[in-house]
Amino acid sequence: MGRIERFEDLIAWQRAQELTRAIYDATRQGAFAKISKALTPTLRNSLLPSVKD
Repeated sequence: MGRIERFEDLIAWQRAQELTRAIYDATRQGAFAKISKALTPTLRNSLLPSVKD
């Protein structure tokens, strides 16, 4: 493992970014987007702390 100089170098942060993108993509399209207008903002907002911290 290389030297960590920035938080973006952390594997956990990189995976959180990938998960965030996947959730946004899944909630933006298809049946989920139609069914769950109320749940989508809650789900997306729950991802923010994992990426920010």
